[in-house]
This record gives sequence, structure tokens and C-alpha cells, in this order.
Amino acid sequence: MPPNTLTMGAKMGWRKAVALALAAGALLSVPATAPSAAAPERDYEANLVDGLVVNAASGGPAWWTVTAGNGAKVYVLGVPSGLPKGQAWSTAKLEFRLKGASAVILPPTARANPIKAAAFFLFHRKPFESRGPMEDSLPPALRARFVAARTGLGKPATRYAKWKPGVAGLMIGGDFREALKISFKQPDDQIEALADRAHVPRHKVASYDVLPLLKNMASLPDSAHQACLSDSLTEIEAGRERALAAAAGWARGDVRAALGAERGFDKCIAGVPGMSAYIDRSIADTSNAIAAALTKPGRTIAIAPLRLLLARDGVLERLKARGFKVETPATAG
Repeated sequence: MPPNTLTMGAKMGWRKAVALALAAGALLSVPATAPSAAAPERDYEANLVDGLVVNAASGGPAWWTVTAGNGAKVYVLGVPSGLPKGQAWSTAKLEFRLKGASAVILPPTARANPIKAAAFFLFHRKPFESRGPMEDSLPPALRARFVAARTGLGKPATRYAKWKPGVAGLMIGGDFREALKISFKQPDDQIEALADRAHVPRHKVASYDVLPLLKNMASLPDSAHQACLSDSLTEIEAGRERALAAAAGWARGDVRAALGAERGFDKCIAGVPGMSAYIDRSIADTSNAIAAALTKPGRTIAIAPLRLLLARDGVLERLKARGFKVETPATAG
């Protein structure tokens, strides 16, 4: 198991940590993304509220503002699941709003006991392994797509041969993001560092145990493995330009451009059996934390995954349903 893989996941968003925990246990050496199920899990991030998908009126990442009648205000920054190394973004608004802020609310994170996760995969490794060379098990069209993708990344067939298609999708998706130098730790780490520099306390919304989700992976049918591989290949086929354009769009406050990245990784994560319950809990816990901050006058900053923020029945919609006023980046600044 790679050193600190699971403990590193505890600093990240919980869906990212699920992926790292899967990689650490199932692959033992390759950090990457997670396989998904074709099961009818609710995909919150697939349905966004168009009225909330609004670009920033000025430069820099987009902010939404939630207010209560008592003078309380929460500035909400929607963030992507990762940024390419070296992607610049203006922190001016964040630094200005940190002045006088009472707290920074951070998204839920994951915990996975390294010993329990390692033990699970030691005893449940077989369901993740292919009976023969993985490529030979694929339908012709999917095999051709996979060969084209791994060839384009300069990876040999042997790298993925002993794993089931979903795990191979996990690996090749990680290889693609590694080639783009995308870091799951950004912009989160930079935001936290600025909060610390401003002496504003950070409060994590919640921490979830992801081991039950890892257990669900062992019983995925072949169709789910192939669906996950297909999702990962769709992300790769969309190309580096699309992924980089989405990151640049987020940095300049172009929300629609930021949402333009292919969702291969997130589709896989959303499809894990039981994942929609975790996502629903994450939305509820984040909404509750923001609502609690609005019970007393003052300024608070909240950080939330961009798509969950804007989703139908997502964070902002739930806050509006509770009677709070939500301003979009066009007016919130």
C-alpha cells in the first residue's frame, strides 16, 4: 500500500478519498479514481438548477451568497474536484472576505481505517481480478476504445491485464489525470492555508466512514465494471483541452465553462452502490452547517463542491426551501 494514501484521503473531499481508498486496497500501488456501478443510484450532479448556474460579474472564481433576516451572511465558494498543477486563480475575494469572518466551513471528508481497508482487500481481492487478460474480456467496441486510450497514454496492456474492467477504468482514469498533473488537493489546500494565515477557524462539516462503500465494490456485476470503464474512457476521449478549459473557466468565474469537464470520474463514484445516500447526507450536512451559521449575525465563508452546490435538491436549493435568500454570482460579486 502506498504510504499515507488513506490518511491523505482524510484531508480530501470524501468522494476523492473513496477513490484513493479503492486504489490503495484493490491496486496496492496505483493511486487513481474509483469504479462505478450501473445500479440505479441517484446521480445528484447530473441535474443542475439552471437559474443558479450563473457566471461571476467580475474576475475570479464565482461566489454565491446566502443571507438571513438577522444580518447574517454566508459567502459560498463552489470548487472543482481538482486543479491542474500551476493553475492560477485570484484569491483576492477570498482574502477580503476572510477579514472579519467568524469561520470557514469546509466540505465533508472521509475516513478509512488503513488496517481495516487493507485487511478487507487482502481477503476480497479476487472479485477485483480478471480471470484472464482483461482486454480479451471486453466487447469489441469497448476493447478498441480502451486500446486507443492506453496507447495514447503510452501504457502497455500488461499494466491493466489482471484486473476487472472497472478497476482498469480506475487506473487509466488516474493515468490520464496524472498526465494532466491534476491535483485533488487543490484548490482546497490553498483555501485552508489562506484561512490559517488570516487566523480564521476552519470547521469541517462532517467525516464519513467509507469502508461500507468499499465492501459494496466486491459484488459489482460485469456490466457495472464495463460501464465504469466506458465512463473513464469518455473522460479521456474528451481530451486534455476540455479538462484544462474547465479548470481555467472556474478560475475566471465562468461557471458554465467550469461545468464543461467530462464527468467520467464523478459518474463512476456516483454509481457505487450506496453512494447516493452518502451524497444526500453530504448535501444535508453542508446545508445544515450553513443554516446554523446564519442563526447569528456576522460573516462566514463556506466551501462546497460546485456541482453539489448547484444541483437540483442540492445545497443552495435546500437553503432556499428553508427561507434563506440566495444570491447568484451575478449580484453577489
